[in-house]
Parts: sequence; structure tokens; C-alpha cells
Amino acid sequence: MFGKRGGRPALGGQITTPRSFAGVHVNLAELAALEHRSLTGAAPPRRLLESLLTGRHASRMRGRGLDFIELRHYLPGDDVRAIDWRVTARSGRPHVRVYVEERDRPVVLLVDQRQNMFFATRRAMKSVVAAEAAALLGWTMRRGGDRVGALVIGDSDLASFTPHRSRAGWLRVLGEIARRNQALSADETDTTAPGMLDQALAQLLRVLNPGQCILLLSDFHGAGEPTHDLIAQLARRHQLLAMPIRDPGAGLWPERGRYVVSNGPLQLALTGGDAAERQRCAEEGVAHRRRVQRWREELAVPSLPLSTSEDVAAQLRRALAIDPGGQVDGR
Repeated sequence: MFGKRGGRPALGGQITTPRSFAGVHVNLAELAALEHRSLTGAAPPRRLLESLLTGRHASRMRGRGLDFIELRHYLPGDDVRAIDWRVTARSGRPHVRVYVEERDRPVVLLVDQRQNMFFATRRAMKSVVAAEAAALLGWTMRRGGDRVGALVIGDSDLASFTPHRSRAGWLRVLGEIARRNQALSADETDTTAPGMLDQALAQLLRVLNPGQCILLLSDFHGAGEPTHDLIAQLARRHQLLAMPIRDPGAGLWPERGRYVVSNGPLQLALTGGDAAERQRCAEEGVAHRRRVQRWREELAVPSLPLSTSEDVAAQLRRALAIDPGGQVDGR
């Protein structure tokens, strides 16, 4: 349940962690250094993403908040300080400006670090992209004063962290993400665990109070109809943002040549030019993307895909200027 802690990183002085190899693994020092990479400076985010990334949302209370809602006729009992005197003078009738108050909304990042994420044909492993995106988003939301928590998925268990504002607590989250990321290896003989995704979503549904914000950073390996049902239940109770992580080369069969692929202990020889196999791989890739698109189309869950082929901060800065409810693109 939420509140379980991973290993405690060094909280004072220099953070020392195992060495990482660019694009293959990421360590705590690198995730901590992302605190100084800003996601601002791009075009202003739309209201939905702004509320997601700053932790603010509309409450049912109306008063002198930060967001203007409407201009209407004065009613007995309204605060006279809310009267818009210019509109009142022009119309000849008292008008008041109505605002909606903002209140804090905890944010939970679901960060996938299963063996299936240890894959890429360009720049960085999917597991590294998920870790970097989580760190960048977490640091950004913390700067806004928000409480940030996480649920980190492994192949055999989950690590959960209650949303809070302390820097030390966030470093513990990043330490757990880095530890699991460092443990991923091509020599790993255990099969990946598709059911862990549904287990993680079920835990979020079970332990979170309604009205929280959840960011899902995963390739969504193992997603099926039970996943769709869990997403539907979460979407009714929380504000969700799916961030599918994709590799441009995934699902593509080589057109020519001979290749050897390996997961460490096993090797498989592939021959390019097999049109039937190429078609099968392409269809599997399309079917997987459509599962995530259904969440947007049927459940109104916005989606912002991230690619392994491009700098994560650059993608997130660009994403802040688009509508995540639009068509999902990318492989």
C-alpha cells in the first residue's frame, strides 16, 4: 500500500550512485540533476495540462480565487468587493465577477520499470525515458508546491510512495526508480510480467482517495480488456493522463539482410524480406496502439506519447503547447 519506502539515497552533500551508461541505464545522480532542467519557456500550456502539471484543479467552492469563471448580475449576499464597476456603469445594473478557488491536488506518477521496458532501437531504452520523464515532471510539480507520489512497477512487485512535498521524500522516489532501472539487464532470464500493470492500476483504485491526478508512464505491455475496465474506473474517480512510451523501431521487421537478436542467454536468427512476418509485426503494433487510443476515444483519457528517439525534456516542453485530447501519434 502507499507509504512503503524504497532504499534511502544520500540526502546531504553529493549523491553517489552506481555508474550508468547513456541511454541504457540511469542513476540517481542523473535523475536528481534534472531538477535544474526547466519545462517552461515553451508555448503556454492549455488549461488541462496546466492543471495536471501544477496540481491545481477547480473546487466546488466559489470565491476570490485565481481563475475567472463568469460575469453575472449581482445577487443579494454577494461580496461587494467582487462588483465589476466598469460593467456596472455601462449596463446600469450591478455585475459581479465570479472566480473559482484553487486547492491542492496530490499527483501520483505510475512509473513502469519492468523488463519489457528494457528495449530501444534509438537513443534510449523505454525504461530510461520513463525514469527521466517522471523525474522532470516530479521536479516541475514540486516547484509549484504540489505533493507528488509514485507507484513504481517491477516484474515481481510494486513500490509505492505517498504524495508529499519534501525534497528528501522525492529523492527517495527517484532512488527507487533508479534502483529498479539499474537492475534491468539483457541477461535477465525471468519472463516479463504483463499482469503487473493491472495489479498496479488496481492498487491505485484501491488506495487513492477520489479526485487525484495520475500520470501513467508505461509502454502498457500486457494491456487488455481488464486494463480497459480498470482505466475506466480510475477515470471516473481521478484525472488521468496516459503517457505511452514508444520506440520508432518496435514492430518493424527488416526488409532485407540477416540479423541476430538476443535477450542475453538466448539468440534468434532473423531473415529480412519476409513479407508475411513484417505484416504480422505491423498489425500487432497497430493493435497495441489502438488499445491505448480507446482510452482517449471511449473514456476521454488524454494521451501524450513519448518517443525513445528524442530528448525527453524537449518532448515534454513541446507537449505543453498541444492538446493531449487530440489524436495520438507515433509508434
